[in-house]
Amino acid sequence: MDRLAFKTLLWRAINKQFLSFVDLRVKVLIYLSSINKTAFAGCTEHHSFDSDSDLDTDLEEVEAASSNTTTIHTGHTLAKAPAHPHQTVEKIVTAHGATDFLPALQSFLRKNLPHINIIPGIQDHFDVYRQVVIEAPPDRRVGDTPKRWHVRARPEVVASGQKPGCPARFDMALISDGPHSSRLHTLDSVRVAQVCAIFTLPRQFGIYSRALAYIEWFTPFRQPDPSSRLQQVSRSTRQLCRNATVIHVDEIVRPCHLIPKMGQSVDVTLRRGNAYEVVNDFYFNEFIDSEMFSVSVINSRL
Repeated sequence: MDRLAFKTLLWRAINKQFLSFVDLRVKVLIYLSSINKTAFAGCTEHHSFDSDSDLDTDLEEVEAASSNTTTIHTGHTLAKAPAHPHQTVEKIVTAHGATDFLPALQSFLRKNLPHINIIPGIQDHFDVYRQVVIEAPPDRRVGDTPKRWHVRARPEVVASGQKPGCPARFDMALISDGPHSSRLHTLDSVRVAQVCAIFTLPRQFGIYSRALAYIEWFTPFRQPDPSSRLQQVSRSTRQLCRNATVIHVDEIVRPCHLIPKMGQSVDVTLRRGNAYEVVNDFYFNEFIDSEMFSVSVINSRL
């Protein structure tokens, strides 16, 4: 984006008196990304937010973008056929890092399907999907183009013969804590989580049309960092383990992006693409796209 286009975006999103304040925040963000270059590059490489710039053309994405799709709820679409059908619980736990998959699913069923007496166990198999596509109407605050986001929960694919491998990709997303409209207005009603697995219930649990997602929570938004004014989140834990749960896929509002928060030194285990697993504290990146930026400006005024 050139300077003129960026300036135009700022004028659409905020009033004139906020320009100097936002310019400072942009400069701080650029500085943070430069000193956190390794971690920041690893995060941005694996998280795209607009299908127009997404170069991933695996089979499931092509299917999800075509007419052969199954709409599971308003604005949320899965591929017609799962990328990984009939997966064992052990496979989901190991490939997706979903260590609390069974306890989280059991808790979900008790809350949402109390009439079902079946307790899920290691004998069950689940159809697992690589991604959900979220479509939203245009945000008139910043443009006239409908939005189309991909939220992925894709395990690592090991290279085999001439077929190249593919790194794991478990996207960050904003999760609604209740009914939400097609457009995000503020950050008050959402919370950050990492989407680790997208799946559907097998037949023995009855016909259930809504797809599910296993997610790992982050803490609620904390006060902005005094230097960058970016809001902060951390990994949420429960009994010294990551705080995980199962939700309906249509509770995912949109993808988001986090910037690793570094201290005086950088973790020696930090590598390209593993920042979300190594780092515990993050800045919430409100500059990732125009819609997120306009929401953050509104949020800062409240």
